[in-house]
Amino acid sequence: MFSGPPAPARRTFIDIGLVISIAGVALYALIVGWAILGERIAPERTYWLFALPCLVPAFWYLYGFLRADGRALPNRDRGLIFSAAGWFFVALTFLLKHFSSVAAASQGLLPEGGSNSPASWLFAFLSVACLVGGAVISSKYWAEQSSVEEYSPE
Repeated sequence: MFSGPPAPARRTFIDIGLVISIAGVALYALIVGWAILGERIAPERTYWLFALPCLVPAFWYLYGFLRADGRALPNRDRGLIFSAAGWFFVALTFLLKHFSSVAAASQGLLPEGGSNSPASWLFAFLSVACLVGGAVISSKYWAEQSSVEEYSPE
């Protein structure tokens, strides 16, 4: 079944970049979370701060799709594109909520009162649809890839 000993584990720049980005997002979430809980950040700015870490997985999925280990475009995991779009829509949802909260605060309303716009609900729906659709498409892609690799003659 196996053709030889396992290949030695290699650390590439991408692996290290992934670890650093995960640690950075976790540290960012911890610092921003404590600042929000400690009321050091105004409530109308929190949505903007929530949008920033959503860009990390968006760019990572996009990079994964573009890299694709030399595969032709039709043979790539299209679920990665849907997942990247989903994370971009999450960031857009938070940005829209930020702008509407700032507008509501400038009119003397509570930030929570003006933060629900129809566009933010639309982007929230699109983000969930893209993330779920991307997961389904990727799982089908990897199931097909594993079945092809399992039955390919060596």
